[in-house]
Amino acid sequence: MKKYTAPAAAAMLLTALLTGGMTAHAEPQPPDLEAPDWVPSSFAEALDFDNTYGTVRIVDNAVCIVQPSDRYGTYRSEVVMTPDIPGNPDGGEPLSWHSTYHLELPEEPDQNDPDYKTKYQEYVELCAKLGISPSALAYGEGFADMSYDVYTYQPNLGTKMEIVINVYRGDELYSTGSPMTFEYNDQETGVIETDEFCWLPDCITEFNDFTQNNETVSLHDGYIVYADDVCYDGGITVTFAQSGTAVVEEVRNYSISRVEVMPPVGGMGHEIRVYKVTRPGTLQLSFTQMQGMREESRQETVESYYVDEDGTINEIDDGQFNAPVFGDCNMDEQFGIADAVMLFKYVSGMSGLPDNEMYCWQNADLDADGRLTLRDLTLMKRLLLEAPAETKAWRLIPEWKNKGFGKDTVNRFAAEPTESPKKDAPAVIAAQLMDADTDEVLADMREASDFGTAKWYCTVQETVTEDCIKNYYAVLLLRSQDGTLYRLRTAAESVHFEETPAP
Repeated sequence: MKKYTAPAAAAMLLTALLTGGMTAHAEPQPPDLEAPDWVPSSFAEALDFDNTYGTVRIVDNAVCIVQPSDRYGTYRSEVVMTPDIPGNPDGGEPLSWHSTYHLELPEEPDQNDPDYKTKYQEYVELCAKLGISPSALAYGEGFADMSYDVYTYQPNLGTKMEIVINVYRGDELYSTGSPMTFEYNDQETGVIETDEFCWLPDCITEFNDFTQNNETVSLHDGYIVYADDVCYDGGITVTFAQSGTAVVEEVRNYSISRVEVMPPVGGMGHEIRVYKVTRPGTLQLSFTQMQGMREESRQETVESYYVDEDGTINEIDDGQFNAPVFGDCNMDEQFGIADAVMLFKYVSGMSGLPDNEMYCWQNADLDADGRLTLRDLTLMKRLLLEAPAETKAWRLIPEWKNKGFGKDTVNRFAAEPTESPKKDAPAVIAAQLMDADTDEVLADMREASDFGTAKWYCTVQETVTEDCIKNYYAVLLLRSQDGTLYRLRTAAESVHFEETPAP
Protein backbone atom coordinates (compact mmCIF):
# COMPACT_ATOMS: atom_id res chain seq x y z
CA MET A 1 0.00 0.00 0.00
CA LYS A 2 1.40 3.43 -0.93
CA LYS A 3 2.01 6.12 1.70
CA TYR A 4 1.45 9.85 1.26
CA THR A 5 2.34 13.02 3.12
CA ALA A 6 -0.03 15.30 5.06
CA PRO A 7 0.44 18.43 2.83
CA ALA A 8 -0.52 16.49 -0.29
CA ALA A 9 -3.58 15.10 1.47
CA ALA A 10 -4.70 18.52 2.73
CA ALA A 11 -4.27 20.16 -0.67
CA MET A 12 -6.25 17.49 -2.41
CA LEU A 13 -9.12 17.65 0.09
CA LEU A 14 -9.16 21.47 0.01
CA THR A 15 -9.49 21.40 -3.77
CA ALA A 16 -12.32 18.88 -3.49
CA LEU A 17 -14.22 20.97 -0.96
CA LEU A 18 -13.86 24.16 -2.97
CA THR A 19 -15.31 22.45 -6.02
CA GLY A 20 -18.27 21.06 -4.08
CA GLY A 21 -17.32 17.39 -4.08
CA MET A 22 -14.53 14.92 -4.56
CA THR A 23 -14.19 12.27 -7.22
CA ALA A 24 -12.90 9.43 -5.13
CA HIS A 25 -10.75 7.81 -7.76
CA ALA A 26 -8.07 10.45 -6.97
CA GLU A 27 -4.76 9.21 -5.58
CA PRO A 28 -4.53 8.06 -1.93
CA GLN A 29 -3.40 10.67 0.55
CA PRO A 30 -3.02 10.08 4.32
CA PRO A 31 0.21 11.12 6.14
CA ASP A 32 2.38 8.03 6.65
CA LEU A 33 -0.72 5.94 7.23
CA GLU A 34 -2.01 2.85 5.50
CA ALA A 35 -5.59 1.74 5.07
CA PRO A 36 -6.88 -0.60 7.81
CA ASP A 37 -5.69 -4.22 7.58
CA TRP A 38 -9.18 -5.56 6.74
CA VAL A 39 -9.43 -3.45 3.56
CA PRO A 40 -8.79 -5.56 0.41
CA SER A 41 -5.22 -5.30 -0.82
CA SER A 42 -5.48 -7.51 -3.93
CA PHE A 43 -7.94 -8.45 -6.64
CA ALA A 44 -8.69 -11.80 -4.97
CA GLU A 45 -9.47 -10.08 -1.66
CA ALA A 46 -11.69 -7.51 -3.40
CA LEU A 47 -13.56 -10.32 -5.17
CA ASP A 48 -14.12 -12.09 -1.85
CA PHE A 49 -15.23 -8.79 -0.26
CA ASP A 50 -17.75 -8.26 -3.10
CA ASN A 51 -19.32 -11.69 -2.57
CA THR A 52 -19.29 -11.48 1.24
CA TYR A 53 -20.19 -7.87 2.06
CA GLY A 54 -21.41 -6.35 -1.21
CA THR A 55 -20.50 -2.73 -1.90
CA VAL A 56 -20.04 -1.36 1.64
CA ARG A 57 -18.44 -2.49 4.86
CA ILE A 58 -17.95 -0.40 8.01
CA VAL A 59 -15.33 -1.49 10.58
CA ASP A 60 -13.51 0.53 13.24
CA ASN A 61 -15.08 3.81 12.06
CA ALA A 62 -13.80 3.32 8.52
CA VAL A 63 -16.04 3.00 5.45
CA CYS A 64 -14.81 0.76 2.63
CA ILE A 65 -16.45 0.88 -0.82
CA VAL A 66 -15.52 -1.93 -3.21
CA GLN A 67 -16.74 -1.29 -6.74
CA PRO A 68 -16.13 -3.44 -9.85
CA SER A 69 -15.28 -1.66 -13.07
CA ASP A 70 -14.79 -2.77 -16.68
CA ARG A 71 -16.66 -5.96 -15.88
CA TYR A 72 -16.80 -8.01 -19.11
CA GLY A 73 -15.04 -5.09 -20.80
CA THR A 74 -18.20 -2.97 -20.97
CA TYR A 75 -18.55 -0.68 -17.95
CA ARG A 76 -16.43 1.45 -15.70
CA SER A 77 -17.53 3.07 -12.46
CA GLU A 78 -16.77 6.22 -10.53
CA VAL A 79 -17.29 7.06 -6.86
CA VAL A 80 -18.09 10.71 -6.14
CA MET A 81 -17.94 11.79 -2.49
CA THR A 82 -19.11 14.93 -0.73
CA PRO A 83 -17.22 14.84 2.59
CA ASP A 84 -19.15 17.73 4.16
CA ILE A 85 -22.91 17.91 3.62
CA PRO A 86 -24.68 21.23 4.42
CA GLY A 87 -26.11 21.17 7.92
CA ASN A 88 -23.00 19.60 9.45
CA PRO A 89 -20.21 22.03 8.52
CA ASP A 90 -17.75 21.35 11.36
CA GLY A 91 -17.07 17.68 10.80
CA GLY A 92 -13.75 18.09 9.04
CA GLU A 93 -12.35 16.18 6.11
CA PRO A 94 -12.01 12.38 6.25
CA LEU A 95 -8.80 10.54 5.52
CA SER A 96 -9.18 8.61 2.29
CA TRP A 97 -7.42 5.84 0.37
CA HIS A 98 -7.92 4.50 -3.14
CA SER A 99 -6.45 1.51 -4.93
CA THR A 100 -7.22 -0.26 -8.19
CA TYR A 101 -6.66 -4.00 -8.61
CA HIS A 102 -6.82 -5.64 -12.03
CA LEU A 103 -7.43 -9.31 -12.66
CA GLU A 104 -4.17 -11.07 -13.34
CA LEU A 105 -4.57 -14.74 -14.19
CA PRO A 106 -2.27 -17.06 -12.21
CA GLU A 107 0.55 -18.68 -14.12
CA GLU A 108 1.44 -22.29 -13.44
CA PRO A 109 5.02 -22.54 -12.13
CA ASP A 110 7.74 -24.22 -14.14
CA GLN A 111 7.91 -27.92 -13.34
CA ASN A 112 11.72 -27.70 -13.42
CA ASP A 113 11.69 -25.16 -10.60
CA PRO A 114 13.35 -26.75 -7.51
CA ASP A 115 10.56 -25.19 -5.37
CA TYR A 116 7.84 -26.42 -7.75
CA LYS A 117 5.71 -28.22 -5.15
CA THR A 118 5.40 -25.19 -2.89
CA LYS A 119 4.76 -22.79 -5.76
CA TYR A 120 2.22 -25.15 -7.34
CA GLN A 121 0.30 -25.32 -4.05
CA GLU A 122 0.27 -21.51 -3.93
CA TYR A 123 -0.90 -21.48 -7.56
CA VAL A 124 -3.79 -23.87 -6.76
CA GLU A 125 -4.79 -21.80 -3.71
CA LEU A 126 -4.84 -18.58 -5.74
CA CYS A 127 -6.96 -20.28 -8.43
CA ALA A 128 -9.40 -21.35 -5.70
CA LYS A 129 -9.64 -17.77 -4.38
CA LEU A 130 -10.47 -16.54 -7.88
CA GLY A 131 -12.92 -19.37 -8.53
CA ILE A 132 -10.86 -20.67 -11.47
CA SER A 133 -9.92 -24.28 -12.06
CA PRO A 134 -6.31 -24.94 -13.19
CA SER A 135 -7.75 -27.00 -16.07
CA ALA A 136 -9.72 -23.98 -17.32
CA LEU A 137 -6.51 -21.95 -17.37
CA ALA A 138 -4.69 -24.74 -19.18
CA TYR A 139 -7.29 -24.81 -21.95
CA GLY A 140 -7.27 -21.01 -22.26
CA GLU A 141 -11.00 -20.51 -21.64
CA GLY A 142 -12.43 -16.97 -21.76
CA PHE A 143 -12.35 -14.82 -18.65
CA ALA A 144 -14.01 -11.52 -17.82
CA ASP A 145 -11.96 -8.34 -18.14
CA MET A 146 -12.40 -7.17 -14.57
CA SER A 147 -10.89 -4.79 -12.07
CA TYR A 148 -11.86 -3.46 -8.65
CA ASP A 149 -11.63 0.04 -7.26
CA VAL A 150 -11.33 0.07 -3.47
CA TYR A 151 -12.13 3.36 -1.71
CA THR A 152 -11.70 3.77 2.04
CA TYR A 153 -12.74 6.77 4.16
CA GLN A 154 -11.95 7.36 7.82
CA PRO A 155 -14.03 10.37 8.94
CA ASN A 156 -13.58 12.59 11.98
CA LEU A 157 -16.19 12.82 14.73
CA GLY A 158 -19.07 15.04 13.62
CA THR A 159 -18.69 14.12 9.94
CA LYS A 160 -21.53 13.41 7.54
CA MET A 161 -20.56 12.02 4.13
CA GLU A 162 -22.51 11.34 0.96
CA ILE A 163 -21.19 8.89 -1.65
CA VAL A 164 -22.68 8.28 -5.09
CA ILE A 165 -21.56 5.59 -7.54
CA ASN A 166 -21.85 6.61 -11.19
CA VAL A 167 -21.59 3.91 -13.85
CA TYR A 168 -20.20 4.69 -17.30
CA ARG A 169 -20.47 2.84 -20.57
CA GLY A 170 -17.35 3.89 -22.37
CA ASP A 171 -17.17 7.65 -21.82
CA GLU A 172 -20.94 8.09 -21.54
CA LEU A 173 -22.70 8.26 -18.16
CA TYR A 174 -24.89 5.14 -18.06
CA SER A 175 -26.54 5.43 -14.62
CA THR A 176 -26.29 7.41 -11.40
CA GLY A 177 -26.70 5.49 -8.17
CA SER A 178 -28.77 6.50 -5.18
CA PRO A 179 -26.76 8.48 -2.58
CA MET A 180 -25.26 6.52 0.30
CA THR A 181 -24.95 8.64 3.45
CA PHE A 182 -22.76 7.99 6.47
CA GLU A 183 -22.68 9.77 9.82
CA TYR A 184 -20.13 9.75 12.65
CA ASN A 185 -21.68 11.69 15.53
CA ASP A 186 -21.21 9.30 18.44
CA GLN A 187 -17.96 7.62 19.48
CA GLU A 188 -19.72 4.65 21.08
CA THR A 189 -22.04 4.04 18.11
CA GLY A 190 -19.32 4.79 15.57
CA VAL A 191 -19.92 5.35 11.85
CA ILE A 192 -23.39 4.30 10.65
CA GLU A 193 -24.98 4.22 7.22
CA THR A 194 -28.15 6.32 7.24
CA ASP A 195 -29.41 6.37 3.64
CA GLU A 196 -32.93 5.22 2.86
CA PHE A 197 -32.03 1.83 1.39
CA CYS A 198 -29.04 0.81 3.53
CA TRP A 199 -30.99 -2.26 4.74
CA LEU A 200 -31.33 -3.78 1.26
CA PRO A 201 -29.06 -6.76 0.45
CA ASP A 202 -26.48 -6.31 -2.30
CA CYS A 203 -24.57 -9.60 -2.18
CA ILE A 204 -25.32 -13.31 -1.85
CA THR A 205 -24.49 -13.43 1.88
CA GLU A 206 -26.81 -10.53 2.69
CA PHE A 207 -29.52 -11.91 0.38
CA ASN A 208 -29.45 -15.28 2.15
CA ASP A 209 -29.70 -13.57 5.55
CA PHE A 210 -32.55 -11.38 4.31
CA THR A 211 -34.63 -14.26 2.90
CA GLN A 212 -33.97 -16.41 5.97
CA ASN A 213 -35.43 -13.71 8.23
CA ASN A 214 -38.30 -12.59 5.98
CA GLU A 215 -41.10 -14.03 3.89
CA THR A 216 -40.98 -13.82 0.08
CA VAL A 217 -42.95 -10.56 0.30
CA SER A 218 -42.28 -8.42 3.38
CA LEU A 219 -42.62 -4.89 4.77
CA HIS A 220 -39.60 -2.68 5.55
CA ASP A 221 -39.52 0.99 6.50
CA GLY A 222 -42.73 1.75 4.61
CA TYR A 223 -41.72 -0.29 1.53
CA ILE A 224 -43.00 -3.61 0.21
CA VAL A 225 -40.14 -5.93 -0.79
CA TYR A 226 -40.19 -9.04 -2.97
CA ALA A 227 -37.10 -11.27 -2.62
CA ASP A 228 -36.86 -14.75 -4.10
CA ASP A 229 -34.67 -17.16 -6.05
CA VAL A 230 -35.38 -17.32 -9.78
CA CYS A 231 -34.06 -20.11 -12.03
CA TYR A 232 -33.26 -18.04 -15.11
CA ASP A 233 -31.66 -20.86 -17.06
CA GLY A 234 -34.89 -22.84 -16.57
CA GLY A 235 -36.80 -20.20 -18.51
CA ILE A 236 -38.51 -18.87 -15.39
CA THR A 237 -39.81 -15.28 -15.45
CA VAL A 238 -41.44 -13.19 -12.73
CA THR A 239 -44.60 -11.20 -13.42
CA PHE A 240 -46.20 -8.66 -11.08
CA ALA A 241 -49.83 -7.58 -10.79
CA GLN A 242 -51.64 -5.27 -8.39
CA SER A 243 -55.31 -4.80 -7.65
CA GLY A 244 -57.29 -2.62 -5.27
CA THR A 245 -57.98 1.00 -4.47
CA ALA A 246 -54.43 1.59 -3.28
CA VAL A 247 -51.57 1.84 -5.80
CA VAL A 248 -47.86 1.04 -5.57
CA GLU A 249 -45.01 1.91 -7.90
CA GLU A 250 -41.70 0.11 -8.32
CA VAL A 251 -38.65 2.01 -7.05
CA ARG A 252 -35.98 -0.74 -7.19
CA ASN A 253 -35.58 -3.84 -9.38
CA TYR A 254 -32.27 -5.72 -9.43
CA SER A 255 -30.82 -9.19 -9.20
CA ILE A 256 -27.94 -10.57 -7.17
CA SER A 257 -25.62 -13.35 -8.20
CA ARG A 258 -22.22 -14.59 -7.12
CA VAL A 259 -19.46 -12.59 -8.83
CA GLU A 260 -17.14 -14.92 -10.74
CA VAL A 261 -14.08 -14.31 -12.86
CA MET A 262 -15.31 -16.87 -15.36
CA PRO A 263 -18.99 -15.93 -15.90
CA PRO A 264 -21.34 -18.93 -15.64
CA VAL A 265 -23.97 -19.66 -18.28
CA GLY A 266 -27.46 -19.41 -16.82
CA GLY A 267 -27.87 -20.48 -13.22
CA MET A 268 -29.96 -19.36 -10.29
CA GLY A 269 -30.66 -15.66 -9.87
CA HIS A 270 -31.75 -13.85 -6.72
CA GLU A 271 -34.29 -11.13 -7.47
CA ILE A 272 -35.16 -8.06 -5.38
CA ARG A 273 -38.06 -5.71 -6.14
CA VAL A 274 -39.04 -2.74 -3.96
CA TYR A 275 -42.37 -0.90 -4.09
CA LYS A 276 -43.70 2.22 -2.42
CA VAL A 277 -47.34 3.18 -1.99
CA THR A 278 -48.56 6.19 -3.96
CA ARG A 279 -52.25 6.04 -2.98
CA PRO A 280 -53.98 4.70 0.18
CA GLY A 281 -56.71 2.07 0.31
CA THR A 282 -56.87 -1.71 0.07
CA LEU A 283 -54.25 -3.48 -2.01
CA GLN A 284 -53.47 -6.97 -3.26
CA LEU A 285 -50.12 -7.81 -4.86
CA SER A 286 -49.36 -10.94 -6.86
CA PHE A 287 -45.89 -12.22 -7.86
CA THR A 288 -45.91 -15.16 -10.25
CA GLN A 289 -43.00 -17.31 -11.36
CA MET A 290 -43.75 -19.36 -14.46
CA GLN A 291 -41.82 -21.20 -17.16
CA GLY A 292 -42.94 -19.82 -20.51
CA MET A 293 -46.61 -20.65 -21.08
CA ARG A 294 -46.60 -23.78 -18.89
CA GLU A 295 -49.47 -23.21 -16.48
CA GLU A 296 -48.46 -26.22 -14.36
CA SER A 297 -45.16 -24.47 -13.51
CA ARG A 298 -46.93 -21.46 -11.99
CA GLN A 299 -45.86 -20.47 -8.46
CA GLU A 300 -47.80 -17.52 -7.12
CA THR A 301 -47.30 -15.39 -4.00
CA VAL A 302 -50.27 -13.17 -3.09
CA GLU A 303 -50.31 -10.63 -0.25
CA SER A 304 -53.03 -8.18 0.81
CA TYR A 305 -52.68 -4.86 2.65
CA TYR A 306 -54.61 -1.89 3.92
CA VAL A 307 -52.79 1.45 3.55
CA ASP A 308 -53.78 4.32 5.88
CA GLU A 309 -54.01 7.93 4.73
CA ASP A 310 -50.63 8.59 6.42
CA GLY A 311 -49.01 5.83 4.32
CA THR A 312 -48.85 3.18 7.08
CA ILE A 313 -49.03 -0.29 5.49
CA ASN A 314 -50.99 -2.95 7.40
CA GLU A 315 -51.11 -6.61 6.44
CA ILE A 316 -54.61 -8.10 6.09
CA ASP A 317 -55.92 -11.57 5.27
CA ASP A 318 -56.68 -12.20 1.62
CA GLY A 319 -60.31 -12.73 2.65
CA GLN A 320 -60.44 -9.13 3.94
CA PHE A 321 -59.45 -7.74 0.56
CA ASN A 322 -62.33 -6.51 -1.58
CA ALA A 323 -61.54 -6.53 -5.26
CA PRO A 324 -62.36 -3.21 -6.97
CA VAL A 325 -65.59 -3.19 -8.92
CA PHE A 326 -65.26 -2.06 -12.51
CA GLY A 327 -66.97 1.34 -12.79
CA ASP A 328 -66.98 1.97 -9.01
CA CYS A 329 -65.43 5.40 -8.51
CA ASN A 330 -67.10 6.38 -5.20
CA MET A 331 -65.57 3.41 -3.33
CA ASP A 332 -68.84 1.84 -2.15
CA GLU A 333 -67.86 -1.49 -3.79
CA GLN A 334 -70.83 -1.34 -6.17
CA PHE A 335 -71.33 -0.10 -9.72
CA GLY A 336 -74.43 2.08 -9.89
CA ILE A 337 -76.05 5.43 -10.59
CA ALA A 338 -74.02 7.11 -7.80
CA ASP A 339 -70.83 6.40 -9.76
CA ALA A 340 -72.26 8.05 -12.88
CA VAL A 341 -73.22 11.11 -10.80
CA MET A 342 -69.72 11.34 -9.32
CA LEU A 343 -68.08 10.93 -12.74
CA PHE A 344 -70.38 13.61 -14.20
CA LYS A 345 -69.32 16.06 -11.46
CA TYR A 346 -65.67 15.19 -12.06
CA VAL A 347 -65.59 15.64 -15.85
CA SER A 348 -67.73 18.78 -15.65
CA GLY A 349 -65.37 20.35 -13.09
CA MET A 350 -67.96 20.41 -10.31
CA SER A 351 -66.23 17.98 -7.93
CA GLY A 352 -63.33 20.27 -6.99
CA LEU A 353 -60.90 17.34 -7.44
CA PRO A 354 -57.76 17.91 -9.55
CA ASP A 355 -56.89 15.39 -12.27
CA ASN A 356 -56.16 11.86 -11.08
CA GLU A 357 -57.03 12.57 -7.44
CA MET A 358 -60.27 10.64 -7.52
CA TYR A 359 -58.99 7.55 -5.70
CA CYS A 360 -60.71 5.04 -7.98
CA TRP A 361 -60.45 6.99 -11.22
CA GLN A 362 -58.99 3.92 -13.00
CA ASN A 363 -62.26 2.10 -12.38
CA ALA A 364 -64.09 4.85 -14.25
CA ASP A 365 -61.61 5.01 -17.14
CA LEU A 366 -63.82 2.78 -19.28
CA ASP A 367 -62.12 3.50 -22.60
CA ALA A 368 -58.68 2.88 -21.02
CA ASP A 369 -57.05 6.02 -22.43
CA GLY A 370 -55.54 7.07 -19.10
CA ARG A 371 -57.91 9.98 -18.44
CA LEU A 372 -61.54 10.67 -17.50
CA THR A 373 -63.66 12.31 -20.19
CA LEU A 374 -67.27 12.61 -21.33
CA ARG A 375 -66.74 9.46 -23.39
CA ASP A 376 -66.21 7.49 -20.15
CA LEU A 377 -69.43 8.97 -18.78
CA THR A 378 -71.32 7.96 -21.94
CA LEU A 379 -69.97 4.41 -21.73
CA MET A 380 -70.82 4.22 -18.03
CA LYS A 381 -74.45 5.22 -18.66
CA ARG A 382 -74.74 2.63 -21.43
CA LEU A 383 -73.37 -0.14 -19.21
CA LEU A 384 -75.70 0.81 -16.35
CA LEU A 385 -78.73 0.54 -18.63
CA GLU A 386 -77.69 -2.83 -20.04
CA ALA A 387 -77.88 -5.97 -17.91
CA PRO A 388 -75.11 -8.46 -18.72
CA ALA A 389 -76.32 -11.08 -21.20
CA GLU A 390 -75.40 -14.72 -20.70
CA THR A 391 -72.93 -16.14 -23.18
CA LYS A 392 -71.92 -19.65 -24.19
CA ALA A 393 -68.73 -18.40 -25.80
CA TRP A 394 -67.00 -18.36 -22.40
CA ARG A 395 -67.19 -20.79 -19.51
CA LEU A 396 -66.24 -20.62 -15.85
CA ILE A 397 -64.14 -23.55 -14.62
CA PRO A 398 -63.85 -24.03 -10.83
CA GLU A 399 -60.64 -25.51 -9.43
CA TRP A 400 -59.62 -25.84 -5.79
CA LYS A 401 -56.67 -26.61 -3.57
CA ASN A 402 -58.90 -27.63 -0.65
CA LYS A 403 -62.67 -27.92 -0.58
CA GLY A 404 -63.21 -29.39 2.89
CA PHE A 405 -65.34 -27.33 5.27
CA GLY A 406 -64.55 -26.28 8.82
CA LYS A 407 -61.71 -24.02 7.77
CA ASP A 408 -60.75 -21.44 5.17
CA THR A 409 -60.71 -22.91 1.69
CA VAL A 410 -58.69 -21.41 -1.14
CA ASN A 411 -60.28 -21.91 -4.53
CA ARG A 412 -59.10 -21.20 -8.04
CA PHE A 413 -61.39 -20.26 -10.91
CA ALA A 414 -60.63 -19.79 -14.60
CA ALA A 415 -62.79 -18.17 -17.27
CA GLU A 416 -61.79 -19.29 -20.74
CA PRO A 417 -63.25 -19.21 -24.28
CA THR A 418 -65.02 -22.36 -25.42
CA GLU A 419 -63.40 -22.06 -28.86
CA SER A 420 -60.42 -20.32 -30.41
CA PRO A 421 -61.21 -16.60 -30.83
CA LYS A 422 -61.27 -15.18 -34.32
CA LYS A 423 -59.14 -12.28 -35.48
CA ASP A 424 -61.98 -9.79 -35.19
CA ALA A 425 -63.29 -11.19 -31.90
CA PRO A 426 -63.94 -8.64 -29.13
CA ALA A 427 -61.18 -8.19 -26.57
CA VAL A 428 -61.81 -8.96 -22.91
CA ILE A 429 -60.54 -5.97 -20.94
CA ALA A 430 -61.78 -7.00 -17.46
CA ALA A 431 -63.36 -9.96 -15.73
CA GLN A 432 -64.77 -10.51 -12.25
CA LEU A 433 -65.86 -13.57 -10.29
CA MET A 434 -69.37 -13.23 -8.81
CA ASP A 435 -71.34 -15.06 -6.14
CA ALA A 436 -74.41 -16.33 -8.04
CA ASP A 437 -76.59 -16.27 -4.91
CA THR A 438 -75.82 -12.70 -3.79
CA ASP A 439 -74.36 -11.14 -6.98
CA GLU A 440 -71.43 -10.01 -4.80
CA VAL A 441 -68.07 -9.39 -6.46
CA LEU A 442 -65.62 -11.95 -5.03
CA ALA A 443 -62.43 -11.25 -6.97
CA ASP A 444 -60.87 -9.46 -9.91
CA MET A 445 -59.74 -11.98 -12.52
CA ARG A 446 -56.31 -11.61 -14.11
CA GLU A 447 -55.38 -12.37 -17.69
CA ALA A 448 -53.22 -15.41 -18.33
CA SER A 449 -52.19 -17.40 -21.38
CA ASP A 450 -52.44 -21.14 -21.88
CA PHE A 451 -50.52 -22.22 -24.99
CA GLY A 452 -51.53 -19.04 -26.82
CA THR A 453 -55.19 -19.04 -25.75
CA ALA A 454 -56.06 -16.15 -23.44
CA LYS A 455 -58.01 -16.85 -20.29
CA TRP A 456 -58.75 -15.09 -17.02
CA TYR A 457 -58.25 -16.55 -13.56
CA CYS A 458 -58.45 -15.69 -9.87
CA THR A 459 -58.28 -17.22 -6.41
CA VAL A 460 -60.77 -16.63 -3.61
CA GLN A 461 -60.78 -17.59 0.05
CA GLU A 462 -64.00 -18.60 1.78
CA THR A 463 -64.84 -19.95 5.21
CA VAL A 464 -67.22 -22.90 4.83
CA THR A 465 -68.58 -24.43 8.04
CA GLU A 466 -71.07 -26.98 6.77
CA ASP A 467 -71.87 -29.25 3.86
CA CYS A 468 -73.12 -26.92 1.11
CA ILE A 469 -73.14 -25.97 -2.55
CA LYS A 470 -71.95 -22.55 -3.67
CA ASN A 471 -72.65 -21.09 -7.10
CA TYR A 472 -70.38 -18.76 -9.07
CA TYR A 473 -70.33 -17.00 -12.42
CA ALA A 474 -67.97 -14.62 -14.21
CA VAL A 475 -68.84 -11.21 -15.67
CA LEU A 476 -66.72 -10.16 -18.65
CA LEU A 477 -66.30 -6.64 -19.98
CA LEU A 478 -65.51 -6.75 -23.70
CA ARG A 479 -64.54 -4.17 -26.28
CA SER A 480 -65.45 -4.79 -29.92
CA GLN A 481 -63.35 -3.74 -32.90
CA ASP A 482 -65.29 -0.45 -33.20
CA GLY A 483 -64.65 0.40 -29.52
CA THR A 484 -68.11 -0.53 -28.20
CA LEU A 485 -68.15 -1.82 -24.61
CA TYR A 486 -70.60 -4.46 -23.42
CA ARG A 487 -70.92 -6.97 -20.61
CA LEU A 488 -71.46 -10.72 -20.74
CA ARG A 489 -71.82 -13.32 -18.02
CA THR A 490 -70.96 -16.99 -18.06
CA ALA A 491 -73.35 -19.69 -16.93
CA ALA A 492 -73.25 -20.39 -13.17
CA GLU A 493 -70.96 -23.17 -11.96
CA SER A 494 -71.49 -25.04 -8.68
CA VAL A 495 -68.88 -26.17 -6.15
CA HIS A 496 -69.84 -28.80 -3.58
CA PHE A 497 -68.12 -28.37 -0.21
CA GLU A 498 -68.14 -31.50 1.91
CA GLU A 499 -66.32 -32.72 4.99
CA THR A 500 -62.88 -34.09 4.24
CA PRO A 501 -61.93 -37.06 6.44
CA ALA A 502 -58.88 -36.53 8.65
CA PRO A 503 -55.76 -38.26 7.28
